[in-house]
Amino acid sequence: MTIFPLDSFPADRCAAVDDAGQMLSYGELAQISERLASSVCSGMVALVLTKNTLGCVATIVALIKQGVVPILLDASTSEATLQLHIDRYQPDVLVLPSVLQAQYPANAFLLSILDYVVLSTEHDASHCALHPDLALLLSTSGSTGSPKLVRQSRLNVLTNAQSIASYLKIGPSDRPVTSLPLHYTYGFSVMSSHLQAGATLLVTDRSVMEKPFWKFFNEAGATSLAGVPYTYQMLKRLGFLRMNPGALRTLTQAGGKLSVALIREFAEFASRSGIDFYVMYGQTEATARMSYVPAAMSLEKAGSIGLAIPGGELFLVDPTGAEITAAEVQGELGYRGPNVTMGYAEQRADLSKGDERQGCLLTGDLALRDADGYYYITGRLSRIAKLFGKRVSLDDLEQICLGFVTEAACTGTEDQVTVWITDDQHQAVLPRLLAERTAIHASAYQVRVIGSLPRTAVGKTDYQLLLNEMCS
Repeated sequence: MTIFPLDSFPADRCAAVDDAGQMLSYGELAQISERLASSVCSGMVALVLTKNTLGCVATIVALIKQGVVPILLDASTSEATLQLHIDRYQPDVLVLPSVLQAQYPANAFLLSILDYVVLSTEHDASHCALHPDLALLLSTSGSTGSPKLVRQSRLNVLTNAQSIASYLKIGPSDRPVTSLPLHYTYGFSVMSSHLQAGATLLVTDRSVMEKPFWKFFNEAGATSLAGVPYTYQMLKRLGFLRMNPGALRTLTQAGGKLSVALIREFAEFASRSGIDFYVMYGQTEATARMSYVPAAMSLEKAGSIGLAIPGGELFLVDPTGAEITAAEVQGELGYRGPNVTMGYAEQRADLSKGDERQGCLLTGDLALRDADGYYYITGRLSRIAKLFGKRVSLDDLEQICLGFVTEAACTGTEDQVTVWITDDQHQAVLPRLLAERTAIHASAYQVRVIGSLPRTAVGKTDYQLLLNEMCS
């Protein structure tokens, strides 16, 4: 089976509809892919500035179908970051919203696809051939302008889309709304898994904080909604748990650790509303998803990342690299599966490299496995602070704080953790609380109140900006 099997579905079936009422059928998507072939060739690199629009969806699908390797970046990417990617990867074409075309007068126009244009580029370097398996280049979810990209193969994209469609039971009647950006691995996987199954994408660039999003959501009959922890925090504030779910039948969460309290609230809402709620875990380095909690277990296993996705295997290793077989023993989480990506790239020449991971990934996350085989993230190797000689997970500290405040982020230096909160109500008591829970003196914890936590484009806490704030 191929990625985006457009010809496998009735040509008149709706593949995508946007919030202005414009529609694209599977037949029209196939025609766009064929039309693109007149302007680009297999083995090219395309730098794509993404927005959640029909033109962007159609262009990404067409590029991958034609064997062109897209680099997906947010359309709001800074000029410096964009230029860095152009310098490093020397793309053969630029793909961007047509409203931005005037900013590139030196780039010749090749093709227009709805509200997107394809422009040529000129560069002096001679390129080595791309690896024939390479399909997609995405920034790692934690990157902040870094040109380091994850090399995803055609097999990676296909098998992960098929696996996700399998455990979420995605079919032609599904209508997911694009609540996440397409350049983000989670947002891309929503698109790929649903188009793989012949579903209909509801395309909007609005956020869940905007009324037009919900008008479109309800009128278009959205059946599924995907979000990161911040999305779910905002949904609760918006009163989502008291709303009529309408046609909604699936909620999915990934992109970070949601507090157990919120998991329980959404799981209970889903249970009484006849909705399936899935907590999932993934990394760009594994294409998108590695594990999920079956909806029926979302309450009983609240806080877990669940079981490996179909076709994959989770495991734990100790500091020596030996595999841990006993339950309730912490180790580094590993994953094996066909969706483990080929490796990283930092320049154009890296795009000729083959598969450097061979289907096995050590995630950098610390975890344990319970007696039922369910996995729980306990921290991250790079998110560890050393306080008076004792190693402490910054993620664990955040979870403790989230039992008392609605938003919290922890950053750490030697013998000092800074807790960032947006409400000063508990500022005085948090150091004592953390001291009690960790048996480390309260002087190790300082609490700072900030107007709002800085977020990346996909809603994750931007820890680097917090560290910069602390140093300023």
